[in-house]
Amino acid sequence: MNEPRNRTASLAIQELDSFCQGLSAAPSTAWSLPTPCTGWDVAELARHVASVAWAQGEAVHRARIGISEAPALTAVPADVADLQSVVQIARDHVASALDQLGDRPDAIVPLPFAAVPSVLATQILAIEYGFHRSDLARSLDSEVVLHDQVARIAVELMAGLLPIIGTAPLQPVAYRIAPDGGPTTSTAWRDGEWRVGEFEGEATCEIAGPDAAVALFCYGRVGVEHPSLSVSNEELGAQFKQLFPGP
Repeated sequence: MNEPRNRTASLAIQELDSFCQGLSAAPSTAWSLPTPCTGWDVAELARHVASVAWAQGEAVHRARIGISEAPALTAVPADVADLQSVVQIARDHVASALDQLGDRPDAIVPLPFAAVPSVLATQILAIEYGFHRSDLARSLDSEVVLHDQVARIAVELMAGLLPIIGTAPLQPVAYRIAPDGGPTTSTAWRDGEWRVGEFEGEATCEIAGPDAAVALFCYGRVGVEHPSLSVSNEELGAQFKQLFPGP
């Protein structure tokens, strides 16, 4: 018998459930509304969530029997008849997989982009579903919302995330990400790669503020003008998302 899924996995499904509920409550006219994800309307956002949740569910199932090959990430067709039902089916698939895996920190989950320990995998799922729930809420009522726990996970993973998703700058630059709840992450372009640590010599931009605002900024959902943010160099701050295109 499996152990209950861990708290982060439960948070991920809670956020995915909220996404499904938001879709269910939305009027038919909402499907064509723009979202904070560039180029996506609500329908495209829903297709993306269905696609990734299904693949992530498959990856978790594979972890149960030690399969290291990642599942393919395939797009949901634009002309699918009942997109809301497709999202719900994908939700049930990943929730069932997490329930059956249980709390097994030793398990390696072959997510489409990398094989990672289950503890990290559930954090990634919580971020994915939490940010997309926020994207949907913003599309429907213009309010930017992010669960406190999702924001905390997002800023805690920043040190591991930024060097992976960063692209080469045109000039030496460093960023200091300082959420109120910590931890602070400093990263600079050194010797052809982004490195994490405290650096001197580069032009440095500090982005500080509440965890949720900092997380929304780093994931490209709000800009330097957000009222809760303190950005020491607006020009470099505006370049951040170009250098870290990320999730």
